[in-house]
Amino acid sequence: METTKREIIKGAPIRDAPGHYRIIVTIEDDNERSWDVVRKPDGTYWDVASVDICPLRIALGDQIVDAKALRLCEQNYRQLREAEAATLKVLGLRKVPGTDPQKYELRLYDAEEKTRGYFQTTKYGTEEEIRAMLNDGGLTEGQIEFYLARA
Repeated sequence: METTKREIIKGAPIRDAPGHYRIIVTIEDDNERSWDVVRKPDGTYWDVASVDICPLRIALGDQIVDAKALRLCEQNYRQLREAEAATLKVLGLRKVPGTDPQKYELRLYDAEEKTRGYFQTTKYGTEEEIRAMLNDGGLTEGQIEFYLARA
């Protein structure tokens, strides 16, 4: 009886190369079919030739031009980005005193570290705007109510 092997997809932005995104796909117990690529800001995909761990250095190999391979790369990239968007990490939500209409301060974990050296970002808005931000981030209505009730 043949069992289906799991496909494990991991990825993250490369900190020292803004706009670059590394994608690693591993097939359970099958190193021959595993692969490692980098997506550049222009949307092209490149094989990873080698990786030095400390300090992290990624040497790129050939550009991926095969249509089937490009479709797989793009599909995996979209899956990873959608998963990241759905895992918005709320660090805190509070009412800003003395504002009319009532404003809120939303502190979020900054997974992409857009502001170098900082691991959180702060957004401000009305309840409606905050709800929209949290909804766009993949939170359910119940989760949004939980945060607003405790603000």
